[in-house]
Amino acid sequence: MKKVFLFLMMFVASVNLLSAQWSSDPMNPIGITEDGRYGQDIIHSVVRPDGKIYLSWVEADENFSFSLYLQLLDNDGKKLWNDKLLVSDYPTLTWISDYALAVAPNGDALLTFYDLRHDPENEGGIPAPYVYRISQDGEFVWGREGIALPYESLCGAGQFYVFENDIYVCNWELEGRNSWLSLMKLNDDGSLAFDAPVKFSGKDLTLIPTETNDLLAVWIYNGSAIGAQRINRNCEPVWTEVLEIDNRFVNSQFPLEVVSDGKGGFVVAYGRSVIGEDGNPRNLVCVQHVAADKSFMMGETSVDLPGPDDADHGLGGLSMGVNVEDQQILLFWATAEGPVTDRVGKQRLQLLDYTGKALWIEDGLVLREDPGAGRGFIQQSVFAMPDGEWVIAGGIGLGFYEKQVFAQRFDVDGNTIYEKKIGKEMMYSDVQIVTDNKQVFFFCGVDSEDAAPTGIIGQNMWFDGTFGVDSGSVEGFDADNGVMWYDALTSQLRFSEPIDGVVEVFNLQGMKVATQSAESVEALSLSLSSGVYIVRVQSVDKVFSDKVIVR
Repeated sequence: MKKVFLFLMMFVASVNLLSAQWSSDPMNPIGITEDGRYGQDIIHSVVRPDGKIYLSWVEADENFSFSLYLQLLDNDGKKLWNDKLLVSDYPTLTWISDYALAVAPNGDALLTFYDLRHDPENEGGIPAPYVYRISQDGEFVWGREGIALPYESLCGAGQFYVFENDIYVCNWELEGRNSWLSLMKLNDDGSLAFDAPVKFSGKDLTLIPTETNDLLAVWIYNGSAIGAQRINRNCEPVWTEVLEIDNRFVNSQFPLEVVSDGKGGFVVAYGRSVIGEDGNPRNLVCVQHVAADKSFMMGETSVDLPGPDDADHGLGGLSMGVNVEDQQILLFWATAEGPVTDRVGKQRLQLLDYTGKALWIEDGLVLREDPGAGRGFIQQSVFAMPDGEWVIAGGIGLGFYEKQVFAQRFDVDGNTIYEKKIGKEMMYSDVQIVTDNKQVFFFCGVDSEDAAPTGIIGQNMWFDGTFGVDSGSVEGFDADNGVMWYDALTSQLRFSEPIDGVVEVFNLQGMKVATQSAESVEALSLSLSSGVYIVRVQSVDKVFSDKVIVR
């Protein structure tokens, strides 16, 4: 009787959790954090290989020292930790430029953060960089204090790069007008793989793995140029010298967009500063495709994105996506156009082939306009679909901090298939967008009427444009919660790892509809009709249950 009661409790808990999941109404996203006293900001999110999502943010106290927090969500949006996990509450400066969040090869969370903990070598008050590794159970794998990284000067931001079993962390360091990138490789136990960091002069580093196990490094170097270098996994140069891609005064305020071309090369999009015909400085957005043999596929001086001669391409940033199968590139950016006294902001889109040829109309698509050009746009994400279509996601500025988050899908000719609004028009302190390649996840810091952030909301959207846990038309997808899912094509219940034990399937009325024994298998033949089920697996040393959706 006790075993029956225990399972009933587990079953009730599982059913109750179903209510705390992605909303089917995008105008009413779920609340993930709602207890930010002074502010929850600088949001980062990353998807684990099993579909679970790490979400991190910082909160300010009354002294404006920032603490770093972490939460784990399942693929349905349910919080897997009852309480947010405090990563670091050591004193920090009264401002934070950024920090970094990534996923380790085994699914642990990686975070790098800067603080002013007592350090005899740091009496001057320069924030020191630390790296934390946290398991999905909330365990601090590399210790509660994290791993101290070497540094020489003020760290402005950090970045992780994870390839197969290799973990790299990079800090951008600043001293006066000089800046450099400090790259370190970490061993699995958290120890430093190099005696000293590898230094790159400049900022904004991207690493791309190649088919020969080397890495392509692309960054803004030498003050205002773009360079590339091929390095091995020990960060030693393979090319005899840095490949200079553009030295025409690159605007370092534009973060570089760098994506692999799938053929051993890469595509880079960036901003550069020019003097317009009216004598005033303005910014242009440019793109270049560098092949594996280091040749420039778009000419020696790259391709400038279209817009009037007086357009400033600096209104809201830049995003890029690459379809490696069709060898196409989609650019998503914004411009401020017209006389200085009567500027109009425009959100633009253009599709290019790998040689830089425009595949849509020559001037690109104008998606939206902002009279006055004072509010701007957020060019957040570009996702290539396997059928040659595209999904973009970002935000529309509506006033001071006020935004409307949206997603839009286009066919191969640039026609809009759908346009969706996510969340209401309101004040957002931050917007983060990630994908698991089946759906898009939106996380927004919500501000109250007095402009103080009050929490983080979250919403999903399937690539077919539907919302909520269930999607009826996602190609090749039935359900995926990271532990088990049902493959309707083969009528099999599949598991993320081999299991041993007894498998029991219950419908939402609590009736058992199937029982099977399993011995080191990753799939069981099981005929289930459409619906939601709770699957319970009882092995020798553990019992676990999870939800499965059958369509």
